[in-house]
Amino acid sequence: MSRVHCLLYFGVDRPLPLDDPSGEMLSLAQDTEETNGQFYVIDLNSTSGTKIDGEKIEPRKWVEVGSGAELRCGKMAWRVVVEPCEKAIAAVNPGASNSPGSQAPNSSHPVSSSPDSQPEHSPPKPPESKPARSTDSSPTPSVASRVAADESEQMLSGSAWQGADVAAFLAAHDDADREVRYENIRAKSKMKADESGVLEGEESLDEGSQFLDSAVSGLNLATTETVTDPPIADAPTLAETPVNKILSPAERKAEAARAKRDAKKQKGNDQRAARRAESAKRTAALGGENPMLEKMKLVMAVALTVAVLAFGVYQFIQFRSGPPARVVDGID
Repeated sequence: MSRVHCLLYFGVDRPLPLDDPSGEMLSLAQDTEETNGQFYVIDLNSTSGTKIDGEKIEPRKWVEVGSGAELRCGKMAWRVVVEPCEKAIAAVNPGASNSPGSQAPNSSHPVSSSPDSQPEHSPPKPPESKPARSTDSSPTPSVASRVAADESEQMLSGSAWQGADVAAFLAAHDDADREVRYENIRAKSKMKADESGVLEGEESLDEGSQFLDSAVSGLNLATTETVTDPPIADAPTLAETPVNKILSPAERKAEAARAKRDAKKQKGNDQRAARRAESAKRTAALGGENPMLEKMKLVMAVALTVAVLAFGVYQFIQFRSGPPARVVDGID
């Protein structure tokens, strides 16, 4: 069951307050009664409140709404157009406005513009301290304003407003708000996943660089590369220049750590490349042969051969000699 936001009253005079001791019901205007364009609204302590022309009204107090005012109840808003008395009677009873007898009651009961004049059957007016909005006293509207008023009148006349699906309207707004929240959650999750993927990629790159360094350690890197400036035609234009995007604190921290690791890795690569280049230069200066290295290889080969021969002779002598002799003093 939906909660009641506010009450609307279209009658002859201002209705009684809700806490009136008389406890009379609201008396709606009859089809042939003159309403003088009186339209009232009362807010029933709603959460979002009821607003007239952007101003929030005091709850549990009847407030008059003039023609052309904007009435907003929560997320629903209407442009109020109050029909004149003669037009309302003509809409209800088209033959009454054309017959001569229908003008007699109107002429015999003229409408007074003084605030104290009220019919006998109407309830008493509330104190003057209660806020009330005066009717629209603006000059005669232009043709465009009258056309807009007629369109709004057609939209609000009769029982057309009863067909508005308020629940569907509120549900659509709730779905839109929920979709915005989901988009924010997806964006945050994607940003975290991107940061973790960057860190894992850098770790795997560091591990792979070790294998690459060991694989190319024997290559001759004494090559020279010429770097030429790109031609003017190939230079990036202003439209192709990337725009620096605003980074969050977490992204800036990750960017700084990544730049530090890249600088450290580049420094190590430069040092290894310099050592390999110097070794290659020395090898090239000696004609590809190192006499000291050849001598060391020869000495190690001779020593290994002597050691193997000595071990073999020792084993042969020990096998041929047999066990050591033992001297026994007596036999038990």
